[in-house]
Amino acid sequence: MDLFLHYLKAALRAILKKRVNALFNISSLSLGIACAAAIYLFVQQQLSFDSFHSEGPRIYRIANEIRSSRGNTLYAVTTARIGPLMKETSSLVETYVRVARTGERAVSYEGRKLKKTMLAVDPQFFDVFSFPLYRGDSGTALTRPGSAVISRSLAEALFGGTDPLGKRIRVNGSHDLTVTGVSREVPFNSSLRFDLLTSIDYLATMYGEDDVRTGSYTCMVFLLAAPDAGPEPLTAALDGCVNSHFTERYKTRNRLFLQPLSRIHLTTGYLLDAMKTSDPRYIYYFSIVGVIMMIIAGVNFTNFMMTGSFGRAREIGIRKTAGANRAAIMKQFFTESFLIITVSLLAGLLLVYSLLPRINRFFDLHLIFPALSDWSFVLFVLLLITGFGVVAGGYPALILSAFHPAAVIRRQAVAGTSRFMLKKILIVIQFSVTLVFIIYTLVISRQMIYLENKDLNYNRDNLVYFHLGDAGERKEILRERLLEHPDIIEAAAAEFSLGREINISVPFTMTRNGDTQQFTIPVIHVTPGFFSALEVPVIAGRDFSRERTADAGNTVILNASAARMLGIEPPTTERLFNTWFERDLSIIGLVPDFHVESLYAELRPYIFYYAPELCHEMVVRIRPGSGTRVLEYIQRTWESFAPEGVFTAQLVSEKILTAYREEKKTGAIFRYAAAIAIIIASLGLVGLMILSAKKRTREISIRRTLGATIPRLLLLLIKEYSLLLLVAMAAALPLARYIAGAWLQGFAYRTDLSPLLFLQGVAIVLGIELTIVTMIAWRAATARPADALRYE
Repeated sequence: MDLFLHYLKAALRAILKKRVNALFNISSLSLGIACAAAIYLFVQQQLSFDSFHSEGPRIYRIANEIRSSRGNTLYAVTTARIGPLMKETSSLVETYVRVARTGERAVSYEGRKLKKTMLAVDPQFFDVFSFPLYRGDSGTALTRPGSAVISRSLAEALFGGTDPLGKRIRVNGSHDLTVTGVSREVPFNSSLRFDLLTSIDYLATMYGEDDVRTGSYTCMVFLLAAPDAGPEPLTAALDGCVNSHFTERYKTRNRLFLQPLSRIHLTTGYLLDAMKTSDPRYIYYFSIVGVIMMIIAGVNFTNFMMTGSFGRAREIGIRKTAGANRAAIMKQFFTESFLIITVSLLAGLLLVYSLLPRINRFFDLHLIFPALSDWSFVLFVLLLITGFGVVAGGYPALILSAFHPAAVIRRQAVAGTSRFMLKKILIVIQFSVTLVFIIYTLVISRQMIYLENKDLNYNRDNLVYFHLGDAGERKEILRERLLEHPDIIEAAAAEFSLGREINISVPFTMTRNGDTQQFTIPVIHVTPGFFSALEVPVIAGRDFSRERTADAGNTVILNASAARMLGIEPPTTERLFNTWFERDLSIIGLVPDFHVESLYAELRPYIFYYAPELCHEMVVRIRPGSGTRVLEYIQRTWESFAPEGVFTAQLVSEKILTAYREEKKTGAIFRYAAAIAIIIASLGLVGLMILSAKKRTREISIRRTLGATIPRLLLLLIKEYSLLLLVAMAAALPLARYIAGAWLQGFAYRTDLSPLLFLQGVAIVLGIELTIVTMIAWRAATARPADALRYE
């Protein structure tokens, strides 16, 4: 212990003696640790999704792959009857639960109205999932028709401090439900989220008993496997159930398979998924960013330790002459390293802890600083200390303890050419990574600007959309009322809002010259005025008409891609046959291609079908500048049709941008990461420049004495670092182009990788680092030669 205290005191004296160097070292290292710690918390939270369910390892979701001539599509939903069939036919299934998302519903009680997410589930929901009830009995809460379990926050909002059990709430102004339970708040790391649960019987009243319980209605189906049932036997049981109870046509078109609950959150690409998912690529991206930030900080730490050793060579030589062995000197430097690392670690974690609320608000996250009892976090901290201490601190300790006393006392170079070259290589790595960060950030920003401004082939400005809700049954009367306002130009109903992915393709046949062609194509249900509201012209034939009553349910309009695919020129006498609904349809018009979906999807064939009963959204074209007063009128009019509902409206231009929310969040994170990388790399360059300037102090002084000018000396000092930056650019630019190009591949429509982007990144790095180099070089070149040569 006494020996340890001796080393500790010596380390403190050494650090305080080089306090400026230590301050730079601690600052850069704490920034790197803070960045890595924040990313660690994010990755840990993403990996913890759904881990709180006690039966989680035994829960599987039945997913569906639908095959078609245009390719296969994955769905998170499947037929509602598969759950009961699996329970009846296989002893490997302990129970099942069906979960149907009914969307956001207006929930009201005695004048209080809120819009909340509602799920319709089987009564055994709480037997499968670990969502404990705050009030009520989880075993019986959903057994009776018309029962409801609400979240604690919804209970407080609707009932205040009164007991909600037994109270009747109204959903969408048309269905009364009795509160039979109050659940605790759904954990943030739950993929399944809800404010209100009701019995599956609620759907039976809406869609029909047969459709929900044994028919074609689709919902998410979860199985709770028996304790001894593995995924392979359960998959075989599922295949056997499908083979025994479904038609050949169904088996040809559908492939049912199992998804473990633990993998759902980090699996994307499933349509009609009611669970919260995240792209696993972001886990990899941010993990790599965290590792890179630690590498940059570690490089700085090593450089600063070597920089701080300048001037201590005599101390080491004298100590060795006095009898100190290499192990004792190594212990001394390791103690200094661990002391700096510990202080930096505490500063970095304190920085994360203090900024965590702001990080959560800015990036829309719910990160929680872990307790000391969290073994994974403690392990992370120990790995940081050990990693930096052994790897980053070990190199300086080995080098410095190897000095030979005689060489040191004769003032031979302390930092040899090979060692100084290593530092230059590390600086090149730092600035290469920093430049990649900057260019990648610029590409993300440019792509976001491109998405916001790309021509969608319709006018998205001054276009409002809202959900019809309970006003849907009287949508035509609502439209007429809206058009009475002088600032409303057009209004029409549609199946869903613009910018949303289209999940379902409908099968059709077309007979031409005796040959029958079969195909599937996405269908968009609309009402007359839809194209007029979007300012999309009908370039051939005619639009849907309310005056022609036969149009409803019997006519379609094709976009240009659909017409090319079918090889026809609307209007035409050719007819399409909808094999789902067994209806013959007339093709009456043609519209140009426009972006119905987000820009992730390419323009593709669409059929627009006049079917008012299937339209649930309304788009309204308003006059420019009318804004707030028109929105208030729309709300008042809608509420007169749906007094129990909750009205929400949004500009289509804003709604479209929400599809790119994750990319904008990624761009913001990388902007901050790039800024931190620049700061850390700049601090490292400062340290290396100080070392270089000190190393060449006598050379610079002699040159000045012999008549060298300050500009010439500046050029001498700046030249080698300019070369380092050029080498970093040569290494970084191809890597940045590859990474940015790979990210852009996720968009069907994307900006080009202009050379200007790379020049901007280079200019940022050059501007910052040349400023630093010039400032330190100026200080060295303008120092008084007499101060350096007085003892020569």
